[in-house]
Amino acid sequence: MIPAEEQFQQKLDKLKEQFLSGLPNKIKELHDHWQTVSDANWSIDANNDFRIVVHSLVGSSGTFGFSEVSSTARQLESLIKTISEQGVAPTREEVEVIEQIFLTLCNEMMLSPSKNQTTSTGKSAEKEKKILIIDNDVATINILANHLRLHDFTIETLMHPATLMNAVKRFQPSLIIMDMAFPESDIAGAAAIEALRDSNDLTPVIFISANGDMPSRLNAIKTGAYSYLTKPVDLNLLESNIKAACNIKPEQPYRVLIIDDDEEVSQLYAETLKSDGMEVVTISDPMQTLDKISEFDPELILLDMHMPECSGLDVAMIIRQDSQYNKTPIVFLSAEQDVSLQMLTIKYGSDDFISKPVNLDYLKRIVQARIERSRKLFDSINADINKIIAEKTLAQRANKTKSEFISKMSHELRTPLNSILGYAQLLEMDHDGTLSEQQQQNLKHILGSGWHLLALINDVLDISKIESGRLSLVNSETNLNKVIEKSFGMNKKSAKDKNLNIIFNNKCDASITVYADATRLQQVIVNILSNAIKFNVENGEIKITVEADKDNTCKVTITDTGRGLPNDKINALFTPFNRLGLEDSNIEGNGIGLALSSQLIELMEGNIGAYNNEGDGASFWFSLKQYAKNKGAFDHSDNNQHKIKILYIEENDMEIELVRQSLTTYHRDVELFTARNAESALHIATQVKPDLILLDIELSSMDGLTMLNALRTKKHLKQTPVCALSSKDIPIEQQPLKENEFCCFFSKPYDMAKLLESIDNAL
Repeated sequence: MIPAEEQFQQKLDKLKEQFLSGLPNKIKELHDHWQTVSDANWSIDANNDFRIVVHSLVGSSGTFGFSEVSSTARQLESLIKTISEQGVAPTREEVEVIEQIFLTLCNEMMLSPSKNQTTSTGKSAEKEKKILIIDNDVATINILANHLRLHDFTIETLMHPATLMNAVKRFQPSLIIMDMAFPESDIAGAAAIEALRDSNDLTPVIFISANGDMPSRLNAIKTGAYSYLTKPVDLNLLESNIKAACNIKPEQPYRVLIIDDDEEVSQLYAETLKSDGMEVVTISDPMQTLDKISEFDPELILLDMHMPECSGLDVAMIIRQDSQYNKTPIVFLSAEQDVSLQMLTIKYGSDDFISKPVNLDYLKRIVQARIERSRKLFDSINADINKIIAEKTLAQRANKTKSEFISKMSHELRTPLNSILGYAQLLEMDHDGTLSEQQQQNLKHILGSGWHLLALINDVLDISKIESGRLSLVNSETNLNKVIEKSFGMNKKSAKDKNLNIIFNNKCDASITVYADATRLQQVIVNILSNAIKFNVENGEIKITVEADKDNTCKVTITDTGRGLPNDKINALFTPFNRLGLEDSNIEGNGIGLALSSQLIELMEGNIGAYNNEGDGASFWFSLKQYAKNKGAFDHSDNNQHKIKILYIEENDMEIELVRQSLTTYHRDVELFTARNAESALHIATQVKPDLILLDIELSSMDGLTMLNALRTKKHLKQTPVCALSSKDIPIEQQPLKENEFCCFFSKPYDMAKLLESIDNAL
């Protein structure tokens, strides 16, 4: 079997013979062009066509080893180029000079240079994959050695560079991995390699070091090091550097596209690169460039400068216009000697310029280096993308875990908090007047702290839902005036306690509507009003202003006369748990309300902000999309009261007792029936025919909606109002309050007054 190197040389010799056999046709072509240039019909176009043919001969003859032909052709091209630049027909003297050089060129071509010349590729036998590692860190040596052995490298190790020279002579490595710092010096590794270079050993070296500073890198460069990697070493990057330094063919062959109108030269380049394991496609017509790029997807393009119809510069600019290929390396191959034109190729997107005639070994090394660098960049970008994706996935998983934890903790905290607040509310009713004034005051503290804790739980849960994307709002036409008045009513007592004067100035129509979730909008306004009250001064003032704003929006501004906002901390105003330096003050708060308000307004497609007033205090504002008057309205009619039968379906005895005491205290004529599971609930409901049913929707025996459907199968229960109770804080938009479902929904712990009021309304 013929060795690969010999097969390659045979192909090159065959291409050379084809070039020689084509010389007569090339002479005829040159002669035809010369006749056109030298007669009375001279033109710049004809002159340029003649130049392109001569230019092609400069590169091809030189590449195939015919240096005399190449030199004479270059001399002729230079004269033709000068005439083109002058833009006028050549003088008789110029024609004579060109004709003399042209005849010399034709004679040299007809002499048919010796066919015994061979085209050298500079290929050397590939060394065995042997690597010498020098490092005084045993752990590093073991990691590198084990990894590289898995990739079929033969490894030898040294703990100190003192014996490097002998080890290299004996082992003859194809590459050296050298630590930079050793106990005697921070650059001892570089000193050892310098001594090796003095003995004319040019084995490639990759330095590794814990130091990434400039002096260390500079010392490595001075020794001719291939690369410098910092510890801990990226093993994939190290492997990539080793393959490039040792000229090891990649697992995926390099893909190269050659665009050159000289087909013989293109074939020579192609065979040279193929001999190195590359995949190569050639085209002689530059007009096929885009189709071939799309089909082949090259990793590098070799491009001739001067071609008919379309120059190399034009092709490069067209390629760079396509975002998909604007990063593909382009290397120009040309006999062009004009430095300004060579620089122009860089301007229009090339990565390198190689002058013809081309040294084939140099061509291979340039192509390999450019593609290897491109692959490293691509791998680095992919690694960054994969890292971002992995980190994002991890963050999403952590966020989901956090949300689940918060949701579960919210459920667990609500159950005991329900009992605390429920029984405290029972004591607060104190119908018998048995509590002393001090006990009543203590009870107020218990209730205040309890409601504050509940608000904190709700806010944290809401923020968690927003962050995880599980909080969805029901945005619709909402009467802004009514929401503000209702929000003010919820803060009325707090404002009265501080003797605050609240001014409501609606500069718009009272029936104006905005695009918002009414419940969440009320939550935002209550939060801002609460802060305006808490941070205000005694006998201060709060102004609520509603006005039409730009872009068909409605702006609400709430202004107080308090201490104002720290100017250096306004930017952190809407950050969760940031109380702007008031953590140690006696003003209650948890730093969540404004952060939650900001995110809720954003979900309602609005904007929110704050600023200090010119005098005292601060102003908070938000704007929402404005809509026309909402004509829909709800009319509530009261049902006549009568002897009330209520069925309470609940598994927790403490919850049952709390509701029992609350109902009997509030309604003297209430008769409460209880059931602890679905089966007994259906039986009792059939017997007593209740006026209203309170249903814990988290029964272990049956879920809430299934229980409701079971109740609705009883003819006399089809219209019976059913109030849902839950230990979970289910958002309003997810609460099943549709027709034939629940009439109301309460999350534990209950506000007993509101629960009892809802029961009254349901009846």
